[in-house]
Amino acid sequence: MVTGKRSPIAPPPAALAPPGAKPLTGRQAIRSSGPLFSVAKRPQNLALRVLWYAEEGFGKTAASAHAPGASFVLGPGEDGYETLLWRGLVPELPVARPETLLDLYHFLDRLAEEAEVPGWLVLDALGSFQEMLFEYITATEYNGVRGEKGFLSYQGGYRLAGREMERLLSRLERVRERGCNILLLAHATVGKRPNPEGRDFPRHQIQLHEKVYEPLIKWVDLALMGRFQTDVKEVAKGVVRGVGGSVRVLSAANADWMQAKNRFGDHEDVVVSGNTALDTWKALESFWKGD
Repeated sequence: MVTGKRSPIAPPPAALAPPGAKPLTGRQAIRSSGPLFSVAKRPQNLALRVLWYAEEGFGKTAASAHAPGASFVLGPGEDGYETLLWRGLVPELPVARPETLLDLYHFLDRLAEEAEVPGWLVLDALGSFQEMLFEYITATEYNGVRGEKGFLSYQGGYRLAGREMERLLSRLERVRERGCNILLLAHATVGKRPNPEGRDFPRHQIQLHEKVYEPLIKWVDLALMGRFQTDVKEVAKGVVRGVGGSVRVLSAANADWMQAKNRFGDHEDVVVSGNTALDTWKALESFWKGD
């Protein structure tokens, strides 16, 4: 029978730990009878996750060599750093050259356990590491067949490569948790942005397959593009032409015409004020330093 009386309700437990109490974390906090929350403290030195793609000749590799405590991981076929070193344009830095995906996994697993980690770990460039993913999936899932009867069948290989990219990022995250900043370099290309409300349109994007790109863009804190500022001029009636220049711009704008992401939110465009690789690095740093 309903009497209209309410059952007594127990008061909720204290939400926050009392002053001076050592807060429990993770599973301990959830399963204990103590406070469920503790006041979050601002991290003092949180390592960064940066994705930088640019047009050819922008100077990504040379600028990245000026990252404090930089060490490079060079993908197969990537010789930009060595060419710059031969010309005396970059300092001598620690370099690793994994040849396969398993080599790269072994390297990152060891690095995560090292007593000291680099200030910045620079992976140059993502296209070559993507190829490692494709080769690994082809060998392990498709008996070495890359074509329509294997890796490319119903685009299944790309989906598996996206999942494998998540495993790669989890290893990079372990290194980052040690206090090592991660800088991922990539090449730029022009693709099409899918538009559900009308025609697709061109945009600058990272030279990666979308299934590999998707987990990557979720993981990074900052994704930005390096581009040369271009003016469009009418050279004849009805004829326009792009007039390039030497002005270099770093863009992290949330715009339809490019892929980007900026958790820091302070800058959208930064013009590189000088012509040296160090000038470029300083411009890049301004995104998280707020200069």
